Amino acid sequence: MIPLVSMLASAGMDLVAKFVDKGKDEAVKYIKDKTGIDLSEKRELTPQELQKIKEFEIKNKELILEKLQMYLADKQNAREMNVGISANEKVPLIKKIYPEILATIVVIATFAMFYLSVSVNLEPPKEKVVMLLLGTLNTALGMVLSFYFGSSIGSKEKTEVLARKIK
Repeated sequence: MIPLVSMLASAGMDLVAKFVDKGKDEAVKYIKDKTGIDLSEKRELTPQELQKIKEFEIKNKELILEKLQMYLADKQNAREMNVGISANEKVPLIKKIYPEILATIVVIATFAMFYLSVSVNLEPPKEKVVMLLLGTLNTALGMVLSFYFGSSIGSKEKTEVLARKIK
């Protein structure tokens, strides 16, 4: 779906591109219901389809903006909860450091599994299991990095979207 996202963004449809890029199946379904265009297909869109989606974006900017804000707010709520737990003196130390311990384990396990996958010659059944575990850990690593380092990116996106709404 990445070429589609970049094509939409280059056509000036940033909100639709960001929304589809977030993997929101309901966004793709909603756009298909309203425009008849299936964005889940990996293909080039015609100029008529691009125009139709641009008209859709103009008509539905508020709906798209609300969904994007909900997505960003969900991430922010998790971070705020973590800060609240860390700041509360009544919470035991283990509960305060548990997320950091878990995040550290995910990071170390991901790099260890990556090292294992490139340094050891595994037989095909074991290699498949290692690759499956590496993929799962890689996803978890992305979530950890997004949680700890994604707030500025989310805030930047939210600020940009809100600024466009005011215009």
